Amino acid sequence: MNHSYTQIMSLPDSYGIKKIVRQWENLSENLERLLPEMPVLLPDLFMTAEYGVGRTLILRYLAEYLSSRKNLMDFYGDVKYFEFQVNYRKPEEQFTELPRLMENISAAAGFRSEYRGIVCLDVHEWLGHCDEKYFMELLEYIADNSDRWLVIFTVSQGSETDLKNMEAILSMFLRIERTSLCLPETEVLLAHVCDGLADYNIHLAGDAMKLLAASIDKLRENRYFDGYKTLNLLICDIVYQLYSRKAFDQRKISAKDLADFAADGSYIRNRISHYETKKRYAIGFTGGEQK
Repeated sequence: MNHSYTQIMSLPDSYGIKKIVRQWENLSENLERLLPEMPVLLPDLFMTAEYGVGRTLILRYLAEYLSSRKNLMDFYGDVKYFEFQVNYRKPEEQFTELPRLMENISAAAGFRSEYRGIVCLDVHEWLGHCDEKYFMELLEYIADNSDRWLVIFTVSQGSETDLKNMEAILSMFLRIERTSLCLPETEVLLAHVCDGLADYNIHLAGDAMKLLAASIDKLRENRYFDGYKTLNLLICDIVYQLYSRKAFDQRKISAKDLADFAADGSYIRNRISHYETKKRYAIGFTGGEQK
């Protein structure tokens, strides 16, 4: 079984991308068997991705999978995927986002003549504005070049009316398939933390697990929660603190041992404050893994 396919299928059930990749797997196998010489243009994606779902990790998995399946799309350039935030511009303002996107596509191509790969566009700021002229200009440019790319339009949370309106506008220019990435329940996230701590022979008593579940719930309340990335940092900080103690032993850890990581503790307060500061700065281009 293809390793990247297995990675995707091991994602939580709340990740709708699994259904689409199953379809791609069938498509690849049938093309290989029935129409080996025919090119295929995958539909572009409109993805609702909650904060913290690990969108970049999903993009890496998708790029690895599609690269391994030689008959679904081509990759050509310095990176296989990149992420770009399309900032909203009012109609009376200058639309600088399209030239900026073109520059980043050129950067993704490197010294090559063109870029072929995954283009992930965060268009969340355009919810409620997707019928405006600048968004139409963006889609015209994308449509003219989409045969070279798999374009993934992403938004975070929004009303179903706004989401359907954007899906309808996108479908005027491109073949679109809608999907979603939703954070799993707290129990699943807690299991991830417990597994990470177990790698260091740290095992939690029931009251410690209850404490961390409440802490995860508190982190999830923040719209800038970074999901598994944040949880991995939490694991590392717990390990660091416990193993730094002079008389640390590896018996079951109680809630008292993790008091600093409680929902009302300094660690969680500082982490939430960190999110709010970090997300004030929008980064236009994030390059993916090199070819």
